[in-house]
Amino acid sequence: MGARGGRRPHAPGWVSAAQLDRAPTGVPLGSLELAPFGHTFDVGADSLRAALDAAVLSPAGRAVGVDDEGRVVGVVSQDDLGAAIWSVSE
Repeated sequence: MGARGGRRPHAPGWVSAAQLDRAPTGVPLGSLELAPFGHTFDVGADSLRAALDAAVLSPAGRAVGVDDEGRVVGVVSQDDLGAAIWSVSE
C-alpha cells in the first residue's frame, strides 16, 4: 500500500534555480512553470525495486520518496538505487 491510503501522489515538479534567477521580483512561485520531477514511492512501505521503478518511469531519472501522509521526504536517482540493489544482492 502506498501513500495516502493506497493512492500514490504524483510530485508536481520543481522550479529550478535558473528559473528563480530569471523571474522578476515579486512573481509568485505558483505562477512559474514546473519541470516534471517524477513518480513517488513510500519510504516506509515500498521496496528498493518499487523505488527503482518510480525512478525509471520518471523523465528526470529520479524518484520522490514520500511518507505515509504523502509529504516529500527526499529524492533518489536511478543510479543510486541501482547501486543499492546491487550491494544488497552481493
